[in-house]
Amino acid sequence: MAKKKDLTGIEIRHRKACTTRDKADWQCACRPSFRPSVFDERTQTLIRGSACRELDAAITWRIQKIAALNRGERHREDRTTVAEAAAELLDRMERGVALTRSGQRYKPSTIRGCDSSLRIYILPALGRKRVTEVERRDVQDVVEAMIVDGSKPSTIRNAILPLRLIFRRAVERGIIGDNPTRTLTLPAVGPGRDRIAAPDEAALLIGDVPEADQPIWATAMYAGLRYGELRALLVDDVDLDARLIHVRAGWDPKEGRQTPKSTAGVRSVPIIGRLRPHLERALSECPSGLVFAVQPDVPFQSQSIQDRADKVWKKTGRRRITLHECRHTFASLMIAAGANAKTLQIYLGHSTITTTLDRYGHLFPGAEAEFIALADRFLDAA
Repeated sequence: MAKKKDLTGIEIRHRKACTTRDKADWQCACRPSFRPSVFDERTQTLIRGSACRELDAAITWRIQKIAALNRGERHREDRTTVAEAAAELLDRMERGVALTRSGQRYKPSTIRGCDSSLRIYILPALGRKRVTEVERRDVQDVVEAMIVDGSKPSTIRNAILPLRLIFRRAVERGIIGDNPTRTLTLPAVGPGRDRIAAPDEAALLIGDVPEADQPIWATAMYAGLRYGELRALLVDDVDLDARLIHVRAGWDPKEGRQTPKSTAGVRSVPIIGRLRPHLERALSECPSGLVFAVQPDVPFQSQSIQDRADKVWKKTGRRRITLHECRHTFASLMIAAGANAKTLQIYLGHSTITTTLDRYGHLFPGAEAEFIALADRFLDAA
């Protein structure tokens, strides 16, 4: 039999519409929150924590606070607002103090995205509230308001990201007992339909575009570089003798060349036969600096070459493809050529093989047939 939990110093907070709040052991239909408190004997004051969605979080907060008071630490009420915490978060990101879960600095584009999400969606609704006052229902209200306004699921999830970071830090510092963004109900991001060009189609698509743009499309299609990596590619990064492209940086619209956000992004990609003549032509026209530059130190713009390609493909009746979808085509070509998942992960610059398999696992051929053969062989032998 499970041990009954001690509810000393914990206020059970039911919703106003709850009709079963008097039920034994607070097992009512409204899923109440739990607000912990501790009495400080030294100052003769009652210290209240923020409401927690889970009872265990409230109990943990009380235990930690009691231990701190017993060590002689003085309690200081935290009056930081969400707006102040947001400003601190962005400052810590820019200075490289706040790091990703993998211990890397946040990319400038990520910081700008967090800043934009906070200003547009979060601060107007929660900015004046103290961090200790924000409850799950407050954040859920923001999510539901964005849904009503027609925001995409990915936009909603990106908007909540900086708020998660704010409350995660508050939990780590003992300011709050539970992260109110931890159990949100968020709209699901539907699976995207990746456009993948067949090998013969890929060659035709590249051949249709203006000759000056062909090396860019070919490198995206046959080497799988990301848009930012294409823009940051230097002449010195292309080793035709060794038949390797050394990916060392990406391009940020405001900061210029930047090191990849993960160590996996720094990699070497082989130059296959169909790509080599395109790179030879690009290098002959640009002996130094950026390989794909419209002028010295100024990389190409995706919209410009996309518009030129779309115009041609519309005339030839071919289905359009984007630079990012060319990366999917490269992955499919590698798999069809017999590359294994680990090799694919390395050449695509994925941090984990899980990312590779989640994205491209369905493209690996023969999975069902191989399983049937192995299972039948094992059972026959048994």
